[in-house]
Order: sequence, then C-alpha cells, then structure tokens
Amino acid sequence: MTAPEKPGYRLSPVANAPVSRHRKIHANKYHVVLMSDRDS
Repeated sequence: MTAPEKPGYRLSPVANAPVSRHRKIHANKYHVVLMSDRDS
C-alpha cells in the first residue's frame, strides 16, 4: 500500500529503517508528525 505521502517518508528517518512491519507503524507516527510540522 504505497501512499501519496511516500516522498514525505523519504525525508523522515523512517527511510533509513529496514523494510519491515515496524516501518509501517513508525511511518504512521512520522506521518502525523510531518503533517503537524507542515501545518505549523
């Protein structure tokens, strides 16, 4: 499931994380942080 926010993840440290189920959870958290940071 590739989301359109993929480029956003690239900037986040999640990109350095190995491709695993954990990455999905972390990506979700970072996604919220990135969105909040952008909103701010």
